[in-house]
Amino acid sequence: MTFMQTPYRKSLERMMTGIPNFMPRGHGIIIMSEFEYTAEMCDCRLCPHYQKKKGCTVGHCPCIMDRIDAGAATLREILAETMSEINNRAFQKRLNQYAKESGGYPMTFKNEKHNAVFTEAIQKLNHKDYALMAAVYLLTAEFKLWNTVKHRLESNTIRFDKAMHNEQKRHCNWVQIAQYRTKREN
Repeated sequence: MTFMQTPYRKSLERMMTGIPNFMPRGHGIIIMSEFEYTAEMCDCRLCPHYQKKKGCTVGHCPCIMDRIDAGAATLREILAETMSEINNRAFQKRLNQYAKESGGYPMTFKNEKHNAVFTEAIQKLNHKDYALMAAVYLLTAEFKLWNTVKHRLESNTIRFDKAMHNEQKRHCNWVQIAQYRTKREN
């Protein structure tokens, strides 16, 4: 309820009775769901910062997170964008060496069997849960370990808290590493 009569004074009164540093109702944008980009949509040539002759004109890619989610970013781009803030020369040297050695391949498997077991294991899992993907990747590297743990995979989580037999506990180093990694990500 306003006490002033003229429109100008009503707007002043409304402003003075409002909460400081907050926009009044009816202003701004509400995002109800996040749009998911495809790899084709994340092509650098479609970016407004890209020029034909110069290439990308910004120092850091403003769309790197969308490109990573869509699977359009290469390993070299991911490493360059996410690790560029670290000022340790030895780390940067090793990072550059790793990027050259990897050749842009996103994953290195122990052997073909590891690749096949991992691919089969993640078919029904949430591919955007990177902690879970990392844990499954580590656990599938050892066949005996994976046979021990695969029955503990329930609804996009690995139930590490279930008891294991003494014979299985000998093979638990990888389980402990994966469990630590999963807890750290959450």
